[in-house]
Amino acid sequence: LEQEPMLAATNDQQRSEARKAVERAIFSEVYMAALYPNQEADASRDVVLQQHIARLAEVVTPNHRDLKIPRRYQYECPWPAAQAELRRMAAFKMPADKVHCISRVSSIIMNLLSLAGDKSVPAADDFVPVLVFVIIKANPPSLLSTVQLV
Repeated sequence: LEQEPMLAATNDQQRSEARKAVERAIFSEVYMAALYPNQEADASRDVVLQQHIARLAEVVTPNHRDLKIPRRYQYECPWPAAQAELRRMAAFKMPADKVHCISRVSSIIMNLLSLAGDKSVPAADDFVPVLVFVIIKANPPSLLSTVQLV
């Protein structure tokens, strides 16, 4: 792109935006092949996982013995903002965009946990069970393939 005559009069930020646009255009063409390299086998595997998570979502609560989410953090349950953001992940195609989506989900959860906390910063032991709960309740499509893509 640096040698492209059309971009000769652009600054670094404009060239960076042009580079991102070209990357997105190229990746959108190969996205399905990258997401499902084994085609139907990968898609079927994702459906099985999604069905399993859907069954889990019916029985998992914040008080579930394996999650052990402290009661002081359950006031924002089921963390709908984090679930909504996680469901948006399927709209992104670039791996970096999917990572940014997960980062936003993590920030939402940490902010909500911080608001509920008693002047202490939530630790990984507080964060991870809530993240697992949000993933189960949101049940994003193609989760396994997305994890492998990223």
